[in-house]
Amino acid sequence: MDGDAATAYVAGRAAQPGESLQVDFSAPRPVDQVVVLQTGGPAKAAVQVRPVDGDWITIGDLADGHTQLDARRVRADAVRLAWADGTPAPQVNEIIPWFADVPPADVTVDPASTDAEAGGQPATATVRLASTRAEDVTGTLTVTAPTGLTVQPASQDTTVLRGQDTGIPVTVTAAAGTPSGPYEVHVAFVPTGGSPVRATLTVHVYPMTGDTNVGLAANGGIATASSTKLSLPRFTPENAIDGDRSTRWSSNYNDDEWLQVELAQPRRIGKVVLRWEAAYGKAYRIETSSDGATWTTTATVATGDGGVDTRLRADPRAPLRQVGDHIRGRHLPGVRPARLHVGQRRRIPLQLRRALLHPGHRRRQRRHHGQQAVGTRHRLRDRRVGGGRHDCQRRLLRLRHLAHRTVGYHVAVERLTDGTWVTDAYLWTGMSGPINGWC
Repeated sequence: MDGDAATAYVAGRAAQPGESLQVDFSAPRPVDQVVVLQTGGPAKAAVQVRPVDGDWITIGDLADGHTQLDARRVRADAVRLAWADGTPAPQVNEIIPWFADVPPADVTVDPASTDAEAGGQPATATVRLASTRAEDVTGTLTVTAPTGLTVQPASQDTTVLRGQDTGIPVTVTAAAGTPSGPYEVHVAFVPTGGSPVRATLTVHVYPMTGDTNVGLAANGGIATASSTKLSLPRFTPENAIDGDRSTRWSSNYNDDEWLQVELAQPRRIGKVVLRWEAAYGKAYRIETSSDGATWTTTATVATGDGGVDTRLRADPRAPLRQVGDHIRGRHLPGVRPARLHVGQRRRIPLQLRRALLHPGHRRRQRRHHGQQAVGTRHRLRDRRVGGGRHDCQRRLLRLRHLAHRTVGYHVAVERLTDGTWVTDAYLWTGMSGPINGWC
C-alpha cells in the first residue's frame, strides 16, 4: 500500500494454512471497491473485509494479475488476503481499498493565486481534477467570477479518467477600470449523480502599468548602492539604469547589500521586474520610500528561481499603489544575490545584475575536463586573433582562477613585474571548458 506498483511484498516461502496478508485502516470506513495487483506466479486467496463487528466477510477470490471486487460499501476497519492451501509464495504489488466516504473527484487550482492588470492581458491558471473512485467520473466544471472579471471557460462538461489527473486551462481577464484588490473566482466540479467539489482561485487585480522606464538615467533616475564590487568602474550602480543589459551593478560579498534608484519625481508603483544573472538571488525585498530614509517593503521573495521575475506590489488588500520617488532592492542574509530589476507604476526594467556568490551557497560548475580547483593558475598559450599572432607568453600574463560560478569562472589577470605577479584586472568568464588563452 505504498502507492508504487513497481514495489512488492514477496513471501519467502509458500503460504501455510491460516496465513494471510492483512492491511488495517486507521479508522472504520465504508469500502466501495478493493483492487489487488500481483506479479509472479499468481497466488490463490480469498479477499476479505472486516466489518466493525469483527467477523470477516469474503467479497471474492484473487484472480491473475489484476483483481477488482465490489465491497458493497460495507463499513470495515481492515482488508486481508486469506491464502488458499498449497498456493505458491505470494508476490503482491498493491492492495488498494477505494472508500465511499469521499467525493467522486478532487479539484484543485494551480496556482491558487495569480495577478491581473485591469485592462491588461489575461491571467492563467489550471484546474486539476482527479477521480477518487475505481472508475471514470463524468461531470460539469463551472467557473464563476465576480463583477469586473471574465473567465474562460465558464462551463465545460468533462470526463475524469480513473487513475489520471485532468488539467483544464482557465483564463481570467480584468476589465479596464476594475478596482484594485483581491477577487475570488469560484471553481466547482459537479459529478453526474454526485455532490459538487469546490476550489477557489484568488486573483489580485492591479492598475495597468505603463511602458515608460522611469528608472533610466536618461529619464532622470539616480542609482546608489551599499557597495561596489572591488570598487571597479564596470560594477558601479549607474550601470543598473543605463538601459544596457550587457552591463551590471555588482556589490561586495556581503549579506544585506542593496541598490537604490531615486526617480525624477514621485510615482505610483505598479510593477517590479527583476533580471538575474546565471547566479541568482533566492531571497530579496523590494522597498519604496518617499524621502529615501523611511522604507516600506512592497514585495518579499523567499524562493526565487532566477531568470526574469515580474513582481507586482505585495499587499493586494490596499486599493492603491505605494507612492514614492525611491525604490530599493535589498538582498536578504544567507543567500546569494545576483541580477535585479525594480519597477513601478510605470514599468521600470532596471538591470541591477549583481554577480555574487557567497561561500556555502555556490553552485559548482563541472567542466568537460574535470573540476577546476580554486587557486589554479593558467599559463596563457599563443592564440591567433583576427589573422594576427599575439604572443601572450612573452607578455608574461597569467589567469588565476578565483572561484567557481554557476556558469563560467571568476579569474584574475596577472602580469609578472620584477619577479612578482601583479593583478591587472578581474575577469568574469562565461566559459565552461578549459581556458585556452587571453590577449
